[in-house]
Amino acid sequence: MYEYHRVMEDLRIAYDRASAERRDAAPKAGWKMRERERFLDLLQREEMKTLLEVGAGTGQDSLFFQQHGLRVVCTDLSPAMVDRCRAKGLDARVADFLGLDFPAASFDAVYAFNCLLHVPSGDLGRVLGRIRQVLRPGGLMYLGVYGHEHGEEGLVSDDQHPVPRFFAFRTDARMRDAVAAHFGLVSFDAISLDRTNGHFQSMVLRRSGALREVDLLLRETGATRSNADQVLQVLAVTAVAGAQSAAAEASGVDPPLSLLTRYLIAVWGAESPSELSGDPPRPARISRRPCSSSSSTPASGSSSTSPLHPPRPRR
Repeated sequence: MYEYHRVMEDLRIAYDRASAERRDAAPKAGWKMRERERFLDLLQREEMKTLLEVGAGTGQDSLFFQQHGLRVVCTDLSPAMVDRCRAKGLDARVADFLGLDFPAASFDAVYAFNCLLHVPSGDLGRVLGRIRQVLRPGGLMYLGVYGHEHGEEGLVSDDQHPVPRFFAFRTDARMRDAVAAHFGLVSFDAISLDRTNGHFQSMVLRRSGALREVDLLLRETGATRSNADQVLQVLAVTAVAGAQSAAAEASGVDPPLSLLTRYLIAVWGAESPSELSGDPPRPARISRRPCSSSSSTPASGSSSTSPLHPPRPRR
């Protein structure tokens, strides 16, 4: 059994100034850049403005998001990594995952690339819950980690770090179960890599919230009907949903949205009640993306990326 705070302390030692210098000088793989571009496109389409990156390392991804107009705060447990972030002009703080010292619902989005694999499986739920607290209802989270066909975790030693580092490579099923307790799953892509029994798990998650769902539904349907009674009904339902959401926030539970969703689709999109047979589906997109030498950058607005051909990953 690996203890969270001991694991974090060893990582703080492992990611020293020499490690930070090496990482900052290393080129970033093309497939990793495409992942952050895909998430940026989603944030821009949903008009999100603020982003927290956890496990930011030397801040290369945070700088990318900041240069594209987002207000970014980044955290890392390593003071050496945070110094590199600050040298890039980023608002960077020294903090581990459970030490995120931000008010509730502070950010529209969270980016966590290849860092939660340092969290022992027994503590993953607590970490996801803490991240969820700082994400506003309706906000998005990108979570990307290396996975494993059978699942394994433990200490890994190498010649580039002064102490062994902890890694947890989880199965797809275990990761989906872990995030389901805290977030809605928007998409899950398994990206094939040149690793024995391994791949990269690329997830987009949403913290549910009734008022955000209302906004998205009205935008998706175009709100083309302007009957006054319908407008008043929507406002009434929205007010009820807001009260439910506030009560749920106080108890730490998100309210069910099925009745609200059914009603809004009936008002704005359905021609007859017969079209509403059950809850409107909003399924997660789950796919496997094999590597291919004919990979290309996806078109803007695409819901998934083209097959990628990354080099053997590090970290």
